Amino acid sequence: MGKALLFAVVGIAYPAFGLTKCPSDALDGQASIDARLDASSCRLREFIPGDQSENPTRLYVFEVVRRGVLTIEASSNEVDTVLLITNPRFIRTGLNDDREQGRTDSRLVLSLTPDTYYIYVISKRGTGAFTLRASFSEEPPCQIRDLPPDTHTGTLAAGACRLLDGFAPSDLSFPADIFQFRIEGNKVVTALMESRAVDSLLVLADSKTGQVIAFDDDGGGGSNALVLTSLPTGEYALIAAGSVPGAYTLGVRVEDPRPCQARDIGFGDQVSGTLSAEDCRLLDLDAPEDTPLRTDLYRVQVQEPGIITADITAGQFPAAVLLLDADRKILATAAESVPLRPQTVRMETSVRPGQYFIGVTHRELQAGPYQLTAAFDRARRCDPAPLDPPAQTTGNLANSGCRFQDLLPHSQDTTIAVPYRVTLAQPAQLTVEMTSTNVDSYVWILDSTGRVIADDDNSAGGSNARLAVRLLPGTYTVIANSARIQTGSYSFRVAAAEPRACDSRPLPFGETATGQLATDDCLVRDVMVNSARPVQARIHWFDVAEAGTITVDAGSFAFAPHLILVDAEAKRITEDVPDSRQVAGAARIRRALAPGRYGIVVSATAGVAGEYLIRASLAR
Repeated sequence: MGKALLFAVVGIAYPAFGLTKCPSDALDGQASIDARLDASSCRLREFIPGDQSENPTRLYVFEVVRRGVLTIEASSNEVDTVLLITNPRFIRTGLNDDREQGRTDSRLVLSLTPDTYYIYVISKRGTGAFTLRASFSEEPPCQIRDLPPDTHTGTLAAGACRLLDGFAPSDLSFPADIFQFRIEGNKVVTALMESRAVDSLLVLADSKTGQVIAFDDDGGGGSNALVLTSLPTGEYALIAAGSVPGAYTLGVRVEDPRPCQARDIGFGDQVSGTLSAEDCRLLDLDAPEDTPLRTDLYRVQVQEPGIITADITAGQFPAAVLLLDADRKILATAAESVPLRPQTVRMETSVRPGQYFIGVTHRELQAGPYQLTAAFDRARRCDPAPLDPPAQTTGNLANSGCRFQDLLPHSQDTTIAVPYRVTLAQPAQLTVEMTSTNVDSYVWILDSTGRVIADDDNSAGGSNARLAVRLLPGTYTVIANSARIQTGSYSFRVAAAEPRACDSRPLPFGETATGQLATDDCLVRDVMVNSARPVQARIHWFDVAEAGTITVDAGSFAFAPHLILVDAEAKRITEDVPDSRQVAGAARIRRALAPGRYGIVVSATAGVAGEYLIRASLAR
């Protein structure tokens, strides 16, 4: 798709969909535009959902294909202008009122990653003509040097590189030196920037996207900056910056991770150890990771499902304990309840057969001796009783019964849980309800692999629980549980009904579709499987004939859209969740898809209805 056509598509209005009659104009990367803001101009509130501003506003749509730096200025002898830039979700990217103190012109210089941007020229005071000038450069207008192997002495100079040239999105024009380097295999990078002339700032970013990975202001002591992190294979940028020009020294080390040797420990054993500055660190175990906490590892072998208990006693530092899998990925953690007071810490976690590691670490970069005791108990027997809907039964949560952690691996939940097996021969809306006068009811639905599909605490009123979920044919586990450790009797009911017939609409590529959420619409749990969300929803289907990247935009002045991309079976693939504070706005999903049938579920917060617009495009 050519750039001119892309601008024409993106700039249809509101800002991307045509929700408002207010016009928008495409903005080129090199432009000078003369326009006016007057009494007949649209107001800012007519462009940005949820905004109440009556300020006259003009909208320009700018598409960024490759990362670069945008310089934009609005000048006028008649209007006191303000420049605002947002992304498609109306999250502010840049804002400028006065280019200089006492001036009415506005100016922004900021780095941008590939996306669509909405540029608003707003009248703070007055009406009349203005000129908008824009310049976009895909290459930083400064020299990017190779990272020095040891120590580099340099001077931050005004007019050379800026901090915004190194990462995005950013409007920080601090003087900076930018260095590039490549990592092969997992490495640990240590960078220290020292200066008596400037308040040092170090930024580590992905050199292709400009996205920040790590940054530091004063971690090197005083006004010095320190970045310590592990990195996987890739290309990176290290930016040394300061708020003013001045000399600095940059020391950089790129090293292999420290060897993290594990000691074997048997269940029932107690071992003594000491955390020291030379020990393995959490960042040595994984990448990217910037946690320098010292860690001792102990290897255990598990032959059957059960519960690992690890007790750490440390007299000189506040301890924490980790459970890691065979690939040294953290599965569970436990730490002291009073962070600054050393005490015994217990981790009690369910596991399946396999190799695991127990990690002993700390909270405050302190060192000292400790004692570790490891124990293992077999999982309690948890055979689900069959319960074919419709059915109702009674039960009892008893101290000797199955616990939630006996059902789910890597769980530390010791509440009592009674499982039931439900088999569905055809698609159904399964309703599970638990009532009790003795316990705070809690219900769960798990799939055949033990993955949690949905859970509920109080939806049946009071302390009673109810779940309604659309499910595909198969075998599921439903669990009677309590919100906290309690015992007592309960009533349990399951029912299955044919899924509700819901209106669905096609979503042709390149066309803006209008939708309406009404209070009597189907719910999310009606239109997609494995969801219990009881809020209004509509689903739009589309077909992908050839593999490509789908972009779906939706916007509404009535609510903040929640978009969910689903597959042909209406199972979730990904979603874009609005901020809980938004009362209106826009949402976007962008995802590479293989050929097939897909759907977009549009929903909002509970009780919200209103019009929305949605648009999909496919790039191959």
